[in-house]
Amino acid sequence: MPWLRQRVAMTPVVPHRTVARPAARRAPSRGAATVAAVAAAIAAMTADARAQGAAAGTAPLPVAIIDLRPGDPAALRETRAPLADAVAAVPGTSPIRDPALAAALAGDAVDAAARQAAAALDRARTAFGALDCAAAAAAADRAVLALAARQAAGDDVRAELIQAYSYALSCAGDDDARGHALAARLRGLGADPPPGVPAHVWARYPQVDATSNNFAVPVSIATAPAGATVYVDHVVAGASPVTVYLPEGEHVVAAAGPAGTAATALTVRGRAPMEVSLSLAGAPPPRALAVRDWVAAWRTGDREPTPRELHQLLDAVGARIAVLVTAAPATGVVRVEAWAAPPPPARPVAVLVGGGTIDQIRDVVAVARAQVLAWDRGGPTVAAAAQPRPATDRRAAKAWWMYAAIGGAVAVAAAVIVGSQLSGDTQVVRIVYP
Repeated sequence: MPWLRQRVAMTPVVPHRTVARPAARRAPSRGAATVAAVAAAIAAMTADARAQGAAAGTAPLPVAIIDLRPGDPAALRETRAPLADAVAAVPGTSPIRDPALAAALAGDAVDAAARQAAAALDRARTAFGALDCAAAAAAADRAVLALAARQAAGDDVRAELIQAYSYALSCAGDDDARGHALAARLRGLGADPPPGVPAHVWARYPQVDATSNNFAVPVSIATAPAGATVYVDHVVAGASPVTVYLPEGEHVVAAAGPAGTAATALTVRGRAPMEVSLSLAGAPPPRALAVRDWVAAWRTGDREPTPRELHQLLDAVGARIAVLVTAAPATGVVRVEAWAAPPPPARPVAVLVGGGTIDQIRDVVAVARAQVLAWDRGGPTVAAAAQPRPATDRRAAKAWWMYAAIGGAVAVAAAVIVGSQLSGDTQVVRIVYP
């Protein structure tokens, strides 16, 4: 063990004297006892969290799952559901299920129209690949409406619209009126010829003047609330209420405003004036937009979120625990970290309280919950890796093995301290004179 230095007031005889004497067996020092206590507390945290469960009268702790894995957030949607289920399986915790917030925490689209459009386009693609034209056409029509709402809101969805219309036109069959309407919209989007549409199919619908032999029907379009931007067949028509003149056939009407978006399919027949009313809804909450911007910056930037930023995000979504999900680009190994927000008056920074592989997510979340409950009862920070780590250059550069190495070093040091104090027949004391 380290030298024990003592200063004594006496006349020096020699500069240094080493005295060997039998060492009495004694209890471990206070430092060794502290190390052992901390190790025991860490080992007991998971069991404690599970044993407490959802205590009576205690609401489950909300958990924010922040998906920082590389790749398109939309393509990772299906893999996020098992993560939320794993968190929900931990007694006393509940993942954030609000669709807008859950999407924002992954850097994904937060508005309902965007999620609906992506889902419908995926179904159309799958059905078309399976040669199921009826299902592909129906899904493509739903995707067109959702994409039209996004376009009215200012999103650039031209490529997605062309893809959806290409599926619909390829499956139009013998319905020439529908085929001509779809071909006209594709040309209006600048797709001539559209990718993916067989040449013989496209040749069936040459460009014609749709109004040459048709009577234009007045169509009054209103929105609730008024003042929304109105699009007809993907072209701006004005602010609602507005009246447009449309030929017979199928049309798409969409509108967007501060209250949200709306879109509908319209079929004009005869010569009688028509009215269309759209109720705007689905505007994403401002906090979801802010969270999405934070997460998107972390996903595309060259740094990791700081402890202060994580604390701000937890405040914004109303959660105490954040689970960061990352994957190394080179190996694809998925890891999780649990960060927790201490209660006031602690500094407004999140604390790293656990980490592990994706298979250990339940244990990691259980440890985080136990730590939050300990804080709320006035207890200290007990987790082994509870100090915020500095931001690395890239998430791929994380030295995850470092946490295991530190834990192993602590255990070995504790064993050496305890062993050195409980074994041996002599103790060396070094007396240093003035």
